[in-house]
Amino acid sequence: MCAPSSIATQSTPTNGSAAINTSSDDYEQGYQDGVSGGDWAGAPRDGASMDNYDAGFAEGQKEHQAQPPAAPPSADAGTLPPADGGANQSVDPNAGQPN
Repeated sequence: MCAPSSIATQSTPTNGSAAINTSSDDYEQGYQDGVSGGDWAGAPRDGASMDNYDAGFAEGQKEHQAQPPAAPPSADAGTLPPADGGANQSVDPNAGQPN
């Protein structure tokens, strides 16, 4: 049986430069920076490392821009139950009794 080829994780950029290694740390870092909506942080890379980072960043930005906007917070978002779960709340012993 043949081992999986690393070609499955590479693509050739349209500009004719070296193949992009989508399993490289540089590609992954670029992707994470892009998908999180972060700023480009490719420097001080150069050569293939820069190509991998740039390709990852571009792919991450596409993913980030395709995400729907976050929903506004719910009106109840700031309401929390008592820390004791309400166990120490006082109870009116006459509640529900006719006057």
